[in-house]
Amino acid sequence: MSAPEPYAALPAASPAPAASPAPAASPAPATIDYPVFFVPALAEAKVSAAKRNRASRIVSLALSGAILGALYWFLGDQLGAVTWPVVAVSLAFPLGSLAWAIIREVAARREASGVPDGLAIGICRDGLLLREGWLPWTEVGALTALNRRFGRSDDLAVTARDGRRVAYPLAYLSGKPATLDGAVRALSGGRFRIDFAKLDV
Repeated sequence: MSAPEPYAALPAASPAPAASPAPAASPAPATIDYPVFFVPALAEAKVSAAKRNRASRIVSLALSGAILGALYWFLGDQLGAVTWPVVAVSLAFPLGSLAWAIIREVAARREASGVPDGLAIGICRDGLLLREGWLPWTEVGALTALNRRFGRSDDLAVTARDGRRVAYPLAYLSGKPATLDGAVRALSGGRFRIDFAKLDV
């Protein structure tokens, strides 16, 4: 199953039948045992790196064009019919690299725009305090690390027992994956851990 678009709020759960109301869930705690924050600066650093990469690809393309222009000026008569094939082959790699760099920069900018400031997840002894609401351990289905394409951050997906799911970018959280896993295992009393198996696929 592909990961849903990250940073989106959990959809509203279907209302329980009026004849059999669900028992009241445990209230959110007043304190958080292990707070995990978004770090927008990390996302902005990735955007800056993508911009530098794109600029270097433009310089590389310009140099390749200048070299080809010089070769054509001095050796154009000798190349004859093979001139344009040589130009096409010589420019294919720098053009492809520039196109890929632009795609990566666009993806980095879009990803950074979805990384807010503040608390991402509060890991507590009684459950998880998400930006979307309180989720007791009894209502947690799974915590899974999911791989994403185009160089985007891997996600930490929290899935409730009723199928609702929300994802957070692992690369832009204040806690390292192993540290988050340890906090989840300790504070859930060993009932849960983060499944990293899909990152190896």
